[in-house]
Amino acid sequence: MVKAILLSMLFFGFQQTGEERETVVFELTPEKISEIQVVEDEWGVYWVSISLKDEYHADFAYLTGTNVENYLKIKYEDKVLSRPVIKSRIMGGRLSAGPYDTREEAREVAEMIE
Repeated sequence: MVKAILLSMLFFGFQQTGEERETVVFELTPEKISEIQVVEDEWGVYWVSISLKDEYHADFAYLTGTNVENYLKIKYEDKVLSRPVIKSRIMGGRLSAGPYDTREEAREVAEMIE
């Protein structure tokens, strides 16, 4: 778990003491999803890769582009899947939830969403 937390900080940033960030919420629903898969990165950390349907790409790009340096809370139903810091506008409708230490953890999240 420690490896996953450190990698999350590296990729998504982390809040410095005294630094204020807002949180924006992206509600993930089945009708927005075109594909879900579990992926392993080069450090052996697992992620749930989610592709949005084409009609949601522009909204997601706008949400992330207007909230750079804020938190992005990715929710599915009442569960928070991930809460990274947005580092730049995300184009192409692809997002990741995680990190997860095991393939099994990531697979369980992917199955919950499907």
